[in-house]
Amino acid sequence: MPWRYVINLQKAGTGLFCFGLMWKYQNFSLAAYSYTALHGTYGLVWLMKDAIHPDPQWDLKISLWGALNSFLIVLGPYWYAAWHTIANRVEVSPPRMALAVFLNIIGVVMMMGSDVQKFYVLKERRRAGTAAQSGQKKASGEVEAAEKKKSLISDGWFSRCRNPNYLGEMLIYGSFAVLAQSWIAWGILGSIWGTLFLRNMWMKEVSLRKKDGWKEYERRSGFLFPYLGRVSS
Repeated sequence: MPWRYVINLQKAGTGLFCFGLMWKYQNFSLAAYSYTALHGTYGLVWLMKDAIHPDPQWDLKISLWGALNSFLIVLGPYWYAAWHTIANRVEVSPPRMALAVFLNIIGVVMMMGSDVQKFYVLKERRRAGTAAQSGQKKASGEVEAAEKKKSLISDGWFSRCRNPNYLGEMLIYGSFAVLAQSWIAWGILGSIWGTLFLRNMWMKEVSLRKKDGWKEYERRSGFLFPYLGRVSS
């Protein structure tokens, strides 16, 4: 089955899982509702993202065993913060609530913006490449796009940060841990970020180093956090 089926099932079930916890533990506090709203909405945002501009990497076929492992090792543990917050009736102060909402909104915008940019840039490059291969007459813009099919995406969201999508997702899940106030929740995130995320970002980094313009791009952008220094023209 495609990996996206497993991921989307977890995303779609997040809001229901949170509401189920609220009913089971009879916790209808502001903290419980706020957590459910943030994490549940993120699940819906992910589903919309996958429907409108899907990421081809999630088309990877995995076995039933692989699907089970991905849920047990990564997707399932993501729900720990929800359980901890609701089951333990965690109290959230107004400043902490504000911080969680701030991180969540910034993270969603960053993740969605960068993924949208990457999707349509790569789509246009594929279109230009197909036109070039078919021998159709092309305008100068199409020729240029075809030549840049394998070039860097180094503007927009990627102009100062090479992994804005990963940073955005880290901010999103960090907001859930802020609400949960649990070292276990942070430990789960740290283990996923330090293994899966870091591996994927490093593999991308290796690929980027082979493209034209890498040295200049590396100088004016950060690996994970945006480079805030002055960029000379």
